[in-house]
Amino acid sequence: MVFHSLTDIPRNLKEGIDWLMAIKGTDSIDALGAAVHKFLSGKSAGLTTVPTLENIKLISMGFMWRKELRDLWPASHLLGKFIDTVENKSGNLAITMGSNPDAVAQKLGKVADGCAKFLGDIKHPEQYKSAYCSKSTWAKSCSKNPEDCAAIFVGIAPMLFVGLESLRDASKGESCLFGSDDVTKHRLRTVLKAMGYRKRRLRPNMGGYDVRKALSNVQKDVLSILDDISGFDVSSESELQGKLKGSSTTNNSPYWPIL
Repeated sequence: MVFHSLTDIPRNLKEGIDWLMAIKGTDSIDALGAAVHKFLSGKSAGLTTVPTLENIKLISMGFMWRKELRDLWPASHLLGKFIDTVENKSGNLAITMGSNPDAVAQKLGKVADGCAKFLGDIKHPEQYKSAYCSKSTWAKSCSKNPEDCAAIFVGIAPMLFVGLESLRDASKGESCLFGSDDVTKHRLRTVLKAMGYRKRRLRPNMGGYDVRKALSNVQKDVLSILDDISGFDVSSESELQGKLKGSSTTNNSPYWPIL
């Protein structure tokens, strides 16, 4: 599936990184940082073309609840945050992320750079295809209502964290990805597939060592940023004075993944 707008919500790690790369590729990280800062500060005018943040985060929760991922520690870590009441309210999180739009943009730039290097190391140079077409730009998708894209980034942060850390976990002790059917290799193949990655779109003969090496580009500070954003409490949406539009249920959402 190819998305034609950045308001089309990612459903797995591959699509989440592709979404971020579409923004990075048009030098729009600063604009995203400003929008995220405003959104987390509770000053957003409200969402217009995407579901509420609660629904977006439930898409991430659906991703984490996939049978291939739910028993791995990253999913257990964040599912616990989702189930329990999180105290990370929007104003506090805005301070954690940065006191001004430039500070937030700097942190988001680290996330984008780390993901870009990771993707560059695993993708097939000729066969890889982004989930977002070249027309999916900030100017066309987000400039009119930047809070929509800010909410998407906040909502998919748990997906990015769980996806990257699950790959790190699954690649331990594995040396040759597609050459054997032993338990470890099968586990990594299964997790990669759950992330949205397919063999023919990845580098030939890529093994667990290669995956771990690619993941070394995603430093601890990047993961801490994603973990912090993932702690944004969906109940804190009430702080936005009910400005966010949309239903709080997922049964009718076209974005809810099939598990």
